[in-house]
Amino acid sequence: MNILPTAEQREIADAIAAVIRHDYPLARLAAVDTEPVSDRERWPAYGELGWFGLGLPEQLGGVGCGAAEEVMAFRELGRHLGPLGVFAGSVAARLTAETADDALRARILTGEVIIGWAEEGLDATGDDLVLAGTDADLLLVHGPTGLGLVDTTGLELRDDTPDLDRQISVRYASLAATPRLAELSPGSAVEARATLFAAAMLAGIAEAVRDAAISYATVREQFGVPIGSFQAVKHRCADMAVRAEAAWATVSYAAVLLDEKDDSAAALALAAKLTATDAAVRSAQESIQVHGGIGFTYEQGAHLYVRRAHVLDHVLGGRRRHLADFLAIPTLLP
Repeated sequence: MNILPTAEQREIADAIAAVIRHDYPLARLAAVDTEPVSDRERWPAYGELGWFGLGLPEQLGGVGCGAAEEVMAFRELGRHLGPLGVFAGSVAARLTAETADDALRARILTGEVIIGWAEEGLDATGDDLVLAGTDADLLLVHGPTGLGLVDTTGLELRDDTPDLDRQISVRYASLAATPRLAELSPGSAVEARATLFAAAMLAGIAEAVRDAAISYATVREQFGVPIGSFQAVKHRCADMAVRAEAAWATVSYAAVLLDEKDDSAAALALAAKLTATDAAVRSAQESIQVHGGIGFTYEQGAHLYVRRAHVLDHVLGGRRRHLADFLAIPTLLP
């Protein structure tokens, strides 16, 4: 089994990275004196590029790539803090493919509609957490009942929480009684693939903050030498490198198993999400420490990776839910 990327897969990933770097530079996401970033004008272009149907078969309007290509694309979305709506749109396209909703799937694939993400039951008041939903036409809702799509028309979003960045708004709403346009039961193949997508984005974050910390440690000097030569700093960087490598290796292996329709693919997707979450959250925090005083400033932007890592941690149920599901897999226990 070969999990190393091919030249064609690298080209796909590099092309996506170039677009995200152009459309969402880090300085723009950290800005505080302008309006939130709107995805509306960019979505048709992303649809034309095939981002929302990268792994769907061509007969369903997709590009026809496999999970191996998809995770490389989402890795770049994580590395460059791309819009969460691309993730939500890709999962929504998969959902409509499973439910045979051809008309809705076509609108998602072309970028005609923007998809936000919602998690049921994460608010202490009993409301549901809505992420990046202020500009969304539909919400992809995940919860104990599985995955479902709801229309945002007439939906009341409670706005009493600051946005995490200029891409991700945080709102609350009551979605339990909202009709589902399409839905899938818990434990579906689409949910497993979504878990793997989120893991790939987290792995990209772990790699990005590792690279930023190492780059800074090689140029920042104290006592006339680079701080990377100090044992405390080099050990932090080494730990970040190990965590990032473990995260991406687990994601890659899970993607290959998914493409081969292996029975253990769903379990490995959960393992990838857990491994990548740990790598992204811990390394994003440690990257700030390596950067020292400047790392704690708003302008430096390291906090954006910390925030995004925590957002993706809670997507699809969060670490506690994933650990419970992973431990409940019968084949893992004697």
